[in-house]
Amino acid sequence: MSEYGDGLDQVISRRIQGAFLGWNVLVSDVGRWWATRGPLDRTQLRAGWEASLDADTPGQLCERLADEAVRDRRRLGRWGV
Repeated sequence: MSEYGDGLDQVISRRIQGAFLGWNVLVSDVGRWWATRGPLDRTQLRAGWEASLDADTPGQLCERLADEAVRDRRRLGRWGV
């Protein structure tokens, strides 16, 4: 897995990272898109926080990241943060 694919992938990766702070975006050698964050602690992992997400396209990855952001906000609300 490389940090970025081609030049356009690099631009897209940086834009996604700018929109979803705390996530690092990678493109695999076969063109699969990944976002990783962490390290997450044991409590976060038990509560269902995702340390990595993957998708076939950058658009699909953004959808998954947006869904995870909603879940993160709900989890934080339950913790009284």
